[in-house]
Amino acid sequence: MCMNPELKAELEANLVNVRKLIEDECEVYRQIGGGGVTEKFRTLMDEERSIKQQIEDIPHKFEIGDGAHSGNNGDCYPFRVVEVSKSGKSIKVVHMGHRAVKPEDGSELQCGHQSWEVYDEVTDYVSGVTSTATYTLRKNGKWIREGCGLKDYWMALHPGALYRYNWEF
Repeated sequence: MCMNPELKAELEANLVNVRKLIEDECEVYRQIGGGGVTEKFRTLMDEERSIKQQIEDIPHKFEIGDGAHSGNNGDCYPFRVVEVSKSGKSIKVVHMGHRAVKPEDGSELQCGHQSWEVYDEVTDYVSGVTSTATYTLRKNGKWIREGCGLKDYWMALHPGALYRYNWEF
């Protein structure tokens, strides 16, 4: 859930309208037989990118039980939200476990080609006892780990519990 559902709905409606205008402009382009991209088309594409960025920049509102992940260079690590402050601008998370899942075709697991299953390692969360990490909502709209700066993108938290390991390094 996002922090501002009304704004998100308005932006998504604008995005639909812009995409329709882009399709119309493409049809005009096909009818006249090409001859280069029009300035109107470029402007519409810029507007579409801008709206998509605005939608992406709306902060996510976490609730207890939500899954989340942090990542860097293709690696993602899963978390579960266990506490949310009254203001909704600070959350505590616990690490989740992950394991490789055998492929559906019955073949053996191979390094770098696993599907991953994420599961709760902590089944009995006890406030003040269980090890947690705290993330706060910053003025740039990102959830950043407490004690880290605004530009520490690798310490950001995103919605959805998932694990991924980049084997390319």
